[in-house]
Amino acid sequence: MADSLADAMKRAQTEAAAQTVATRLDAAWVASAEAPEDDAAAARFIDVLLAEPLFCPVWSSEPDNEPAADDVQPKMVEIDGADTLLLFDSEDRLAAYVEEPTDFVALPGRAFFTMVAGQSVQFALNLNVAPSSTILPVEAVASIAEFVGSNDDVLSVDGDFEVQTPTDLPEDLLGALGGRLLAASDLVEQAWLVAAKTPAGPSLILAMTPPQEGVDPDRLQALTEELGQLGGSLLEGDALDIAVCMPEDPIVQRIAQVGLRLDAARH
Repeated sequence: MADSLADAMKRAQTEAAAQTVATRLDAAWVASAEAPEDDAAAARFIDVLLAEPLFCPVWSSEPDNEPAADDVQPKMVEIDGADTLLLFDSEDRLAAYVEEPTDFVALPGRAFFTMVAGQSVQFALNLNVAPSSTILPVEAVASIAEFVGSNDDVLSVDGDFEVQTPTDLPEDLLGALGGRLLAASDLVEQAWLVAAKTPAGPSLILAMTPPQEGVDPDRLQALTEELGQLGGSLLEGDALDIAVCMPEDPIVQRIAQVGLRLDAARH
C-alpha cells in the first residue's frame, strides 16, 4: 500500500470530509453518522452495505481467469493489531487508495461478511477516499455476518388467501420500511403492506414485486432478511412476513387494491 494504514487512519476523517457524497453508501453512512441514536438510519446503512457491489484487493489469480466467490483470497492488512479487509464501493476509489495496479474482485457486500464469518476480521470501507471512510470493528463485522448467515425464510405468495388493509400499525413502521426500500430501489418495483389470513394464522405481509428486467437474487434475499428484521423490531414482537411476487401473480392485483402502498421504489 502507498502508506501506513495506521497513519492513514489518523487522516481519514479530515480527508474524507472534503470528499463529495457521490454514492448510496456515502449517503447512508453520512445519515447514520449524523444521527447515531437513529436505529433506522443505522439499519439503512447496513442495508446498502450488504446490497452494493464492493471492490476488494485480492492476491493475483491466473491470467484471464476470474476468481469465483469461494476462491477469492483477499489481501489482508493490519490496523491497530486487527486483520483488516479493504473494501471500496467503486473501482475508481480502490485505485485512488492503492495507487498501483492490483487485482481485485467485486462482490455484493453480504458476500464479504459470509466470507469472514467466524473469523476475527474488521472492515475498512473507502479508507481516505470518500465521506463513507470508516472502520467496522471486529465485533460489528461478526454481528452482521451472523445476521447474514441466519437465512430467514421468505414467504412465497402462491395461495388464494384473504388479504385486507392493515390497521393499527406503529407510526414509524411505514417511514422506516419506505426508507429501506428507497435505498434498494433497483430491487423493488412496487411494495405494499397487507394484513392476511393464512393457513398459519393472521399475518402482516410486506409484498414486493421486482423490476421486469430481473435482479440479483443474492441482493434481493439480503433485502428481504433485513426488512423482516426491521419490521419485527418495530412491531413489538410480532413478525413481518416478506413476500416476493411476480407482477403477473393473480394475488398482486388484490394486494394492490387493499394494501398500503409504500412509495419506496420506482414510480
